[in-house]
Amino acid sequence: MDRRLFLASSLLFAASPLFAAESRPQGLLLQRFPGLSKTLARLPLTEGPSPVTEAGELGESVGLSRLYVKRDDLACRTYAGSKVRKLELLLGHARAKGCTHLVTAGSVGSHHALATAIHGSVHGFSVELLLMPEPPGTEVARVLRASAHFAAAIHYVPTARDLSRQWQRALARHPESAYSVPLGGTSPLGNLGYVEAALELERQVDEGRLPEPARIYVPLGTMGCAVGLLLGLRLTRLRSRLVAVRASNPSTSSPDKLRQLYEATGRELRALDDTFPELAIDESTFTIDGRHLGGGYAIETAEGTRAMHLARERAGLVLERTYTAKTLAALVADAPKLRGQSILFWNTHAGDPPECSLAPERLPKELLGYVAGRAK
Repeated sequence: MDRRLFLASSLLFAASPLFAAESRPQGLLLQRFPGLSKTLARLPLTEGPSPVTEAGELGESVGLSRLYVKRDDLACRTYAGSKVRKLELLLGHARAKGCTHLVTAGSVGSHHALATAIHGSVHGFSVELLLMPEPPGTEVARVLRASAHFAAAIHYVPTARDLSRQWQRALARHPESAYSVPLGGTSPLGNLGYVEAALELERQVDEGRLPEPARIYVPLGTMGCAVGLLLGLRLTRLRSRLVAVRASNPSTSSPDKLRQLYEATGRELRALDDTFPELAIDESTFTIDGRHLGGGYAIETAEGTRAMHLARERAGLVLERTYTAKTLAALVADAPKLRGQSILFWNTHAGDPPECSLAPERLPKELLGYVAGRAK
């Protein structure tokens, strides 16, 4: 895909009435807490509520009679997935501060990095990516090509220990215009996108689009999705149990860190609108399922691969090995004890990345091997 054509079509679409902030209905969180309208900047990227679909054939294949999918992969035609909900707030904040250069990081095949590069460039930001190693593969190569296509600059970061230093250097290169977009878009501000998502789900239950789920399965990486949903669900009448399936190392997604991030997100909301209530975390409402991490972050598992193929064959869902395949694998493993219950699988994956050509000079030499499906 030619970058200029992609950006031109995306900009035209972004400028259409569907995307214009003044023509969109006010968000459910702002409806509930009007004070946020004065303090919370948002750059509209999503196209309204992501749909919920019933996955009857997929459910029957694993022994569930009522399986539903929350389709965040359809949240935006430009490039979707969970990251877009967070980027709406982060890019809105960047624009409100007058920043024009975004710096973020991820693994070589990071969909967060790609989403930031695409949406940032579509909305007039230059985007600088700091990418760390992960196991190579076809999808990683495709994501990397697209990231290189849309980012203004990419830098190789050999280890996580080097990341903070390189991040500070990247910000220092643009002292007046740089904005730091956190890993995975996860921060007390970015997490508000999934507080809103919980209210969106309640509305869809009220509209009869699905029964109240007994369980909601989501990935647990940088934890923003799970934390936002946990806090948002406290604002609803829903009593669904959240099952957060660990996809990153336990040290980065521990119960203590989840608790701390939950509390920080609540403080952020109260700072933005002092009418927002204090909602202590309720340990009885969620489970962290660490059984499907396998060898670690971005390392595929046999169960995850089977779940990924099953999702495509039985429901037409595109998953990936790092997060959503492992999350569905956890759901499949639990299916025998969930018979007769309504279960929701929250698909946070963006779907297939755009096919992009690559000029080799746009990548650091250390990353060229990934384009061919192999690491250095």
